[in-house]
Amino acid sequence: MNRCGQADVTCPTDCLARTDLSLYRASSLERIGACAKDEDCRQLRLADPTADCFQQARNDEPLRQTVIDYCEGASLSYFRCDSWLPVAECTTQVGLWQDDVLLRAQACLDNKCDKLFDCIKAQLEPMP
Repeated sequence: MNRCGQADVTCPTDCLARTDLSLYRASSLERIGACAKDEDCRQLRLADPTADCFQQARNDEPLRQTVIDYCEGASLSYFRCDSWLPVAECTTQVGLWQDDVLLRAQACLDNKCDKLFDCIKAQLEPMP
């Protein structure tokens, strides 16, 4: 946005308020940054100019065992709690996350249904 003359003093704060970057793998953020660096200035005027870059990074992210383990467990736990999370959808959603984030969220999967979703959400809150 600086390159296109579209940034103001609140730009970094606004960006960080939308996305907790500490949840993501450094390699994923590097791919997102490389994609956004060359984004067309007209595209940057959109509400979320990095959405396409995040999606591209999700598509390019190699499938890791930590992601598979979390998503298989999450899918079973969601089903047990009358919800639906297909493993393939889950791997796309969480593939960019750091392994330690996935392991913390995975610890929630044995919770009773009334605490499952709140526990997972708490693991995705900004880290201190």
